[in-house]
Amino acid sequence: MMYHRKVAEQQLSYLIVGLLALYGCADKVTPPTPPLLQNVSAAGGWWNAGCPPRDATEAEFFEPSQEALSPELMERLSREFPVGSDASRLERNLKEQGFSFSLPCDGLSAIHLGEFSQNGGGFNGPYPIFAQIVWEQDDAGKILWTKATVSFTGP
Repeated sequence: MMYHRKVAEQQLSYLIVGLLALYGCADKVTPPTPPLLQNVSAAGGWWNAGCPPRDATEAEFFEPSQEALSPELMERLSREFPVGSDASRLERNLKEQGFSFSLPCDGLSAIHLGEFSQNGGGFNGPYPIFAQIVWEQDDAGKILWTKATVSFTGP
């Protein structure tokens, strides 16, 4: 009888540790969410990292009205980095907040992509965020447009 009690207590302790890990201990995301991405939402739709359609089929499929743009992030970008503002200021700001950069569209060096990605989180949240901010700049380094998408991934 004593053996069965010890086994049951051990199983219960494993269950408690597992539940704590699932619900309590794994609730931090890293790196921390930067100010630009706090309290943003994701939107459904398509996303092609700001690259223009390559052909008529893509142009028909990628309707601008169905692009997966985060409304809050788009509003912040238009307010803080409006069309005609300095693109290098946008890039510096994003870099300070932990974004990495690339040129997403083959042969189009005027379109720039900044990405931010988190890890961690818990079953009940917070959920890690993945965000992409894309902009096109002219030869003078001025912003022509910006776009942003956000997604939340499970732990």
